[in-house]
Amino acid sequence: MVKTWLELLKMKVIGFKCYTNGFVRQQGVEKYYLANKHLPEIPSEKEVIENGIDLAEMNKLLLKKIEEMTIILVNQQKQIDDLKIKLK
Repeated sequence: MVKTWLELLKMKVIGFKCYTNGFVRQQGVEKYYLANKHLPEIPSEKEVIENGIDLAEMNKLLLKKIEEMTIILVNQQKQIDDLKIKLK
């Protein structure tokens, strides 16, 4: 049986950690994005074209961004709920 490339691809991740334990920097992300056209810590298009992508590192970065967004959404929902209570 022939295996697909996905079945053959194995990555060893070193130094993996949960990013929700750290401080989420909400301030300045929009300013950074508008100036650089990419998120902080994520490589630019030019960097990707020149250097390629380390899949294990990119997965770590993307997970970090997902966790940061989740924390932001939870905080926003708390603010919305507080505002709803104040309006009643």
